[in-house]
Amino acid sequence: MSESEITALFSLLSPQVTVGVLFAHGLGFLVIRAWLKQRLLSRVGPVVTQYTPSSIKPTIGGVLLDRSFKERHVVAGVYALVAKKIISLTQTQELGKTVPAFECRYPLFTLKEMHLLNWELHLKNILFQNDTVISQATARDRLVKEWLRLWKEVSKDTQEWFTVNPNTMFWRRLSWGAGVTMFYGSLGYVAGYAQTNAIPFVCMVLAGLVTAYGLHRLPFPWHYTPKGYSALAQMYGWREYYVVEHERSVFEEDAGRYPELYAWSIIFHGSRKWERKIFTLFPKN
Repeated sequence: MSESEITALFSLLSPQVTVGVLFAHGLGFLVIRAWLKQRLLSRVGPVVTQYTPSSIKPTIGGVLLDRSFKERHVVAGVYALVAKKIISLTQTQELGKTVPAFECRYPLFTLKEMHLLNWELHLKNILFQNDTVISQATARDRLVKEWLRLWKEVSKDTQEWFTVNPNTMFWRRLSWGAGVTMFYGSLGYVAGYAQTNAIPFVCMVLAGLVTAYGLHRLPFPWHYTPKGYSALAQMYGWREYYVVEHERSVFEEDAGRYPELYAWSIIFHGSRKWERKIFTLFPKN
C-alpha cells in the first residue's frame, strides 16, 4: 500500500476515529465518576435515609460539592435565612411601584446569639446595611458589588474541609484545564498535519475539553481533608435521598410554604422557578 493510499485511508476513517475517541473519553469519565461515587456512598450507610444533614448548611454543602462559590450558593444562603425566619419576604414601594422585598426581623447583636456563621452575618450586612426593608433588586445589586468580599468570608468557613483554599483550587483547576487542552491540541495538530485535514485537531481539542471537565467535576479524595471527605460522602447520600424529597417540596411550594428544603433544591437542582421567587443574582441579559 502506497503512502498516498494510507493517507487517503486515514482521512476516510477520521470521522469514525473522532467519534470513538470522544466516546472513549466520555465513557471513561462516567466510569471513574461512578467508581468514586460508589466509594463515597459505601461509607454513607444510614445517612442516605436521614433527613437534612443539620451539621452542614446548604451553602457549605454546595461549596463541598462544587469546590467553588457560585451564584446559586448565595441564593441558597438567602433561602436558608428565610427558612429560619431571620429574613421575611414582603413588599415595598420603589419609584411608585410595589415590588418584592426583604425584611430583616432581627438586629445584628441578636443574630450573633443565634450561632450564625461569619459569612451569614456578613451576608446580612451586605443585604441590609443600615436598612430594615430593601427591594430584591437592591439586594441583588449589593450582592453583586460585594461578591468577592463575601466569597472570602465563605472561604474562611470552608477552609477546614479542604486540603487547600477553595479559591486557590479554582485557579489550579483553570491552569490544569488549560494545560490539558493545549496538550491534546498539540497532539491533534501533529495528527492533522500528518493527514492534511483538521478533523484530528478538532477531535483532540474536544477530547481535551472533556478531560479538563472531568478533572474539575470528579470528587477526588485529595481535594478534601478527612473531615471534608466524610462530609462529602454525607452530601452525596443526602442528594440521593433528596431526589424523593424533591417531589414533596414541589407540593409544599405550590401550597405557598417555604420549607428548609428550598435551599437544598437550589444546590442540588438549580431550580430556576424557586430561585426567581427571591431573585436572580446576575440577570441573563
